[in-house]
Order: sequence, then structure tokens, then C-alpha cells
Amino acid sequence: MSRIAKVLLGLFVLVVAISGSLYLTIVRPQIYVQRQIRDFQRLKVLQTGLDRYRTAHGYFPQSLGYLAGSLTDEESRFVDDYIDSWGHRIHYEAVDAGYLLVSLGKNGKVDHDDLYGLRETSAHADVCGSWNAEQVLADTGWHQSCAK
Repeated sequence: MSRIAKVLLGLFVLVVAISGSLYLTIVRPQIYVQRQIRDFQRLKVLQTGLDRYRTAHGYFPQSLGYLAGSLTDEESRFVDDYIDSWGHRIHYEAVDAGYLLVSLGKNGKVDHDDLYGLRETSAHADVCGSWNAEQVLADTGWHQSCAK
């Protein structure tokens, strides 16, 4: 292999290494932040639909499938069959006279021991910056629970 070819190969390897490092430290976290923001927006749209449903019927529905008439066409397309940005179903439960809407985060697992207890807290949970954190929107407000 000629000296020029070795130098070019070395430069290529260096560029690939730097690109990979930049992707892992700068680009990917920004993509993940955008996913969390989009999931929060989805939950807010569903919250609007739930509030409309309750206004029309006097109670929250037993499943998100009942929201069809309470969402505009644009809102229905945005919530995308109740799937979050990580590809997991958005969890919904009617609770007493309220509800829980949960995006389970990147890992798709419930990492908080008591989502109902989280709903009852008046303050938001600490935001930990974990992509695995659940984003919980309840009739009592927004909460984020950090992964275990």
C-alpha cells in the first residue's frame, strides 16, 4: 500500500471515529429529546380529547378507542393509533374520576412502582434526563418518573 493510500485510510478512519463520537454525544441526544417532546405533545392532544369526551358524556372513557369522535382529523393523525415515538402503545387508564396517560419511554417498561401514587402528588417528579423515564399526564397534571 502506498504512503498516500495509508494517509487517506488513516484520515478516513479518523473522520469516521469523529463522526460517530459526534453522533453519540450531540445528535442522538437531540433526537431523543425531540421524541420526548413529541410524546408530551401527543399526551396533551389526548388530554384535550379526554376533556372533550368528559364534557360530552360526564365521565372519562374506559379506553382511548372511544375518543374517535372527540378528536379532530388532524389530532387523530397526530396521535397515530396511540403509539409513542419509541413504538410503544400509550398506556391509558381511567382512575376514579380521573385518568392516567403514560408514555413508557425508550425501554417500554414501567419503571415507577406506583403510577397511581405519582398521579396523587401535587408536585412534578424530578426530571432526570433518562430516555427510559415514563412521561405521565394525569388529570392532576404532568409528571415524569425516572427509571430505576
